[in-house]
This record gives sequence, structure tokens and C-alpha cells, in this order.
Amino acid sequence: GGEPKHYERRLEITVEPAYPATFAARKAFLSQSEYERQDVPVPNGGFEEGLGKWSGNPRAAVDTAVKHSGQQSARITIPATQTDATGIYLVQNVPATPGKLYQVSAWVKSENVKGVTLGDKSPTGVTAIIEFADKDGKWLASGDYAAGLYETKDWQQISTDASRAPEQAGFAIIFLALR
Repeated sequence: GGEPKHYERRLEITVEPAYPATFAARKAFLSQSEYERQDVPVPNGGFEEGLGKWSGNPRAAVDTAVKHSGQQSARITIPATQTDATGIYLVQNVPATPGKLYQVSAWVKSENVKGVTLGDKSPTGVTAIIEFADKDGKWLASGDYAAGLYETKDWQQISTDASRAPEQAGFAIIFLALR
């Protein structure tokens, strides 16, 4: 908008001897990028307090007989005759910081899961999903889906890829899904 500004640029190079025996170690060191991993607490993430802190779902229940660790787990049951998208998610909003990367990991198990479209939702199997909402909780942006389980599978840990929270993000939305 105003007058052009001129900057002087300089580049200084220092040459240090590198010995062949150190090449592999130098390459490994120089290719590293700074990365800090921090767990974000998910209130009642293990369902030890029932379904509290998660969205209401008429198809979800606590299961004390089938559990990965702890005393219980959550179960979503979709009747074979269901054709709409009722009760296919358990959802929780977790505070998020714009610009940070978020990833969801969950231990899941499947029993007789078939790939069926429910309402306008294409099948994903038993999965975890991350999306983002603004500070008011209004949906803002998609994130990623973990690979889903179909048929009958024992407990497996699944994870989404890391997704960056958009500039206006206030929450990461965690979906545990049976789709």
C-alpha cells in the first residue's frame, strides 16, 4: 500500500569437514523435525462413568461383559432392519487449539458388521473420526477417518491421521462410529 521497502540480504556459509563415517548419523540428525506429542484428556474416554460426557444415542449402551480394559465399554447396536442414520455415533467435543495437530486413537471391536448405507451415510465400519467445531460448538471442518473394522474382529487399536485444527477452531469433535 505504501512506498516500496528495500532490505539488504546476506548469507553466511560455514564449511565444516564431514567424515564418511559420520554421514549416516548427520543425515538422521539433520532430517529430524521438531515434534512434541501430548495426550489430550478425553473426559470419560474409557466409559468407566457410563455414557456420561458423550452425546445421547438411543443405540448405545454400556457393556460390562465385553471390555478392553477397565470395568466396561460402550456398545452401539444397529438392528439389521435399520435404514436411517439413527444412533450411529457417540460424539464428544474436546477443546482444541487452532493450528495444532490432532489425532484420535481408540480400541474397537466389531461383531457382524456389514457395509450398508444408512440414510445418506456411506458405510465406514466401526471407526473413529475427528472433525472440528468453532468456539460455539458449530461444525467447522472435516478431519480424518480411521480405517474401519467390518465383519467380526477382536480388539484393535485404530487411529486417524493427524489433522490440523483450523484457525477458528475451538473444539476437536471425536466421533466413535458404527456406520
